[in-house]
Amino acid sequence: MSQKAGIVLIKVDGFVLEMMPGVKFNLGNPERTEVIANGDVSGYFVAPKPSMVSGTVPYDAKTDLEKIKNWDNVTIVVNPDAGGSYQIDKAFLSNSLEISDGGGGVPLALKGPAAKKLSPETNTD
Repeated sequence: MSQKAGIVLIKVDGFVLEMMPGVKFNLGNPERTEVIANGDVSGYFVAPKPSMVSGTVPYDAKTDLEKIKNWDNVTIVVNPDAGGSYQIDKAFLSNSLEISDGGGGVPLALKGPAAKKLSPETNTD
């Protein structure tokens, strides 16, 4: 039995898609790079990093590839199995669409600002 890291929902243009198993997500935490001075670590720089979600959405006769390739104001809700929920607002499609045999889906990569933790009261999945 395969295990999922959680459920990832893509909300755009009034509809909701659930990503298929195998999704990866990065919540967009800042990246720290050490500063070396006088042969020792004297601190660090902080660089913001985008959130990133990659996975596959189902592909069938109702899938509108023209709409998907222009996505630029996407809301993504990440519900990890370990608990908590996160939301990424104003995400955008960052890859070119590619369809191949097998799997029945379209691979997507979406990036956006850092995810925000949702309180249980605001979780809208």
